[in-house]
Amino acid sequence: MSLSGKIESLLYISGDDGIEIKELKRVLEISSDEIKAELKSLGKKYEGDADSCFIIKNYDDKWYLLTKPEYEETIIKHAQKEQKNGFSQVLLEVLSIIAYNDPCPSSTIENIRGTDPKSSIDKLVDANLIEMVGRAETPGRPFLYSVTSNFMNTFGLKTLSHLPSIDESLNNAKDVDFFDINRFDE
Repeated sequence: MSLSGKIESLLYISGDDGIEIKELKRVLEISSDEIKAELKSLGKKYEGDADSCFIIKNYDDKWYLLTKPEYEETIIKHAQKEQKNGFSQVLLEVLSIIAYNDPCPSSTIENIRGTDPKSSIDKLVDANLIEMVGRAETPGRPFLYSVTSNFMNTFGLKTLSHLPSIDESLNNAKDVDFFDINRFDE
């Protein structure tokens, strides 16, 4: 694995949080000067590549892998599409995993989806659909997440036992309108 690939992967998974040189140094076990030189080299590579949409920027001692400004229109179109129904497919998947495994450790989400759920969890917490309720008593003590009363109200559920069974949902997937299932009786 190349140093540039390692740095790119760390920038990518850091997303909106960015990553500090000291964290890159800790993970890569190399000097700050080597990291800064590689970041500068990667930045020049991206800026000089007309076919690449990426740039590397430094703000407040954190480094970010960002998209070039000329891709703004494309990104906005995509973001507007996701906002029409309020939730992306990924967010709905993570929310479903948490609801059906409540309380659910983040490690379960990662095992099922095969990707780090941090970004999705943060968005669902911000939307007040899930909340951290403690830590699992398993190695690594991952955070436990549970759905909120806002989730229950949004999806019209009295309790989680009113969620459709997974077998029922799979058999009737075309007929299920999750937003109308088990609506509260007036």
